[in-house]
Amino acid sequence: MLQSLPLALLISTALISHANATFIQGSSSPTRKCNKSTTRLLKIRRHYRRESITVRTLHRHRQQVMMIMQQTNSNHNDCSTTTEYVPLSSGVVMEVISAKATNGQASGKQGNNTNNKPPLLFIHGSLHAAWCWEENYLPHFAGLGYDSVAISLRGTGGTPAVSGEKRIKMETHVADLHAFLKYYFGSPSGTDIAASQQQQQQRHKPIVIAHSFGGMLAMKYLEEFASQDTLIGGVALLCSVPPSGN
Repeated sequence: MLQSLPLALLISTALISHANATFIQGSSSPTRKCNKSTTRLLKIRRHYRRESITVRTLHRHRQQVMMIMQQTNSNHNDCSTTTEYVPLSSGVVMEVISAKATNGQASGKQGNNTNNKPPLLFIHGSLHAAWCWEENYLPHFAGLGYDSVAISLRGTGGTPAVSGEKRIKMETHVADLHAFLKYYFGSPSGTDIAASQQQQQQRHKPIVIAHSFGGMLAMKYLEEFASQDTLIGGVALLCSVPPSGN
């Protein structure tokens, strides 16, 4: 687009010069005067000049944005994600995408980092899955020293619904979330925790970062287990659906 602008300006200038050389018939002296088409061409030329300035400005801004993105990506390149499928006591095999803290302040073991930072658990909204957090959020926070985990709720992404399920109720999602928290972050005495994970417990409870429907699920979980020692250390809600629904 930048290369085409000078050519457009040259063409419009040539047309204006040709139109200006046209004599207005019937006048006492031949006078060069812009007719309507010339006026339109002048407007076109002014428009392209403005567009040229705008495009140059946008191009300069784009270069600045690309530099910032390259710096961010260089940090992300140090953070790789891992996908695993976790069988839960609630009867579902849950897709889990995680990124370990990579700034040298963590041990690399989930739930046993040494940087005094809590792990982060990301819960997606409707029509999404754990993949929506994978490209930017997980590497970003892992680069800041947080072990980061994203889950796909039952019936989304790589977490299939149980055979015969056509509609998944909120209480089912709450049960799945509770089973996952026990498996991944819970106390060693929990029945869902494998022997290999019993030594990885637990300096901090996870902070849940939930979007849209995931926010409603987080609030429903807290509502359900308010009277118990919840396995969540905190909640950040992004455009969350209220507990009463839409």
